[in-house]
Amino acid sequence: MLVAPDLSYHRPSDPGAVGELLLALGPEARLLAGGTDLVVQLRQGRDVPRHLVDVGGIDTLVDVEVGPAGVRIPANARIADVVRVLRRNASHEALSEAGVCVGSMQIQNRATIVGNVCNASPAADTVPALLVHGAVVEVAGPQPRLEPLETFLRGPGRTSLGPGEWVSAVQLPPPSPGRGGSAYVKLGRTRGVDLALVGVACRLGAEGARLAFASVGPTAVLLDLPGDVAAEPPEELGDVIATRIHPIDDVRASAAYRAGMAVPLAREAWSAAYARLRSLGAG
Repeated sequence: MLVAPDLSYHRPSDPGAVGELLLALGPEARLLAGGTDLVVQLRQGRDVPRHLVDVGGIDTLVDVEVGPAGVRIPANARIADVVRVLRRNASHEALSEAGVCVGSMQIQNRATIVGNVCNASPAADTVPALLVHGAVVEVAGPQPRLEPLETFLRGPGRTSLGPGEWVSAVQLPPPSPGRGGSAYVKLGRTRGVDLALVGVACRLGAEGARLAFASVGPTAVLLDLPGDVAAEPPEELGDVIATRIHPIDDVRASAAYRAGMAVPLAREAWSAAYARLRSLGAG
């Protein structure tokens, strides 16, 4: 049963009306796309908004676009559909692997990449993968802009969105010259739908290495290691990671356990990414 007796429902028919609605309704309005997180909050009576703006009926926000400029993932693109497109194009492997880690198959067929981003959970599986691939957030509203994902995320449940602003899409640049290899590795308490105790995405390419971590800080943590890449990460990787992550104790794991697992998981992700790099003849 939804705990939202005073909730008003709005269903705009085109993207231009979304920002106008959000601006008119004010801070007590929430956007609905996949709704896999929001509906749970409504059922539990947590952070119940006064207004719900449903963008699910806007057809122009559905299809994933792949072209010379890269990949554009619009607000209504389901995670399962994004995974299928990326696998078909053999690109951005870390994101397709992270996508299949999000909840169950039923969740993946309902949840959206944009929703996963805007929920701003430090444990989100897709965010580290998006970060290593250089994702940019397409912010619509009074003053449309493009913003790097690493600055868009401000803390647990917090983003840089202002009044009347919403995310219409997430953009991924095309692979760099020589392409590259990427992977996502997740540690959870179960093999299925559990949140990440630690998640690590890695991308290796001509520009060097990028690593991003889930569940070890208030937002996903991104590390850039420029230079040539080898089959094994540098010996100082553990020291670098230790200075950048800030895990906490919670009901799922201790801070010490998360810190202890971050390095071996990073090495595992590096190994998988390097194998893909070599398979492309780019390493």
